[in-house]
Amino acid sequence: MKKLLLYLIVLIANVSFSQEKLAKDNSYLKAIKLEKTNHVSLDYLNDAKISWDFSTLDTKNVDVNIEVATFYDCFNGANGSDIKSQYFILSKEKFSAKGSAQINHDDTKTKCFKWRLKLTENGVEKFSEWFYFIYLKE
Repeated sequence: MKKLLLYLIVLIANVSFSQEKLAKDNSYLKAIKLEKTNHVSLDYLNDAKISWDFSTLDTKNVDVNIEVATFYDCFNGANGSDIKSQYFILSKEKFSAKGSAQINHDDTKTKCFKWRLKLTENGVEKFSEWFYFIYLKE
């Protein structure tokens, strides 16, 4: 009986703290664009510009966040885990329906980063997959 009770507690905790994945065709995710821009002084590097336009979407009851994680182990792509820093370029506290953010090698001091979209609606957090960017030109 005690084992069953413990199992139920663990099961309920897993369900209540679980994160849902966003569908790839999510309209909020489609409203985000990443483009490569030329680095100011180094020809062999790109910088990144992340732009978003949620002006046509209903954002009243949805918290929209764009999370960036800079890391060192670029050979693992979006699965890289040697995180240097993690921050939000768009969050509830500094939300704008339309805008952009420049992410460059000089500021991050890394060779790559990954980003994802986080939506919170009715207390449920949903995350997109991680998207990978490397500064080196191919």
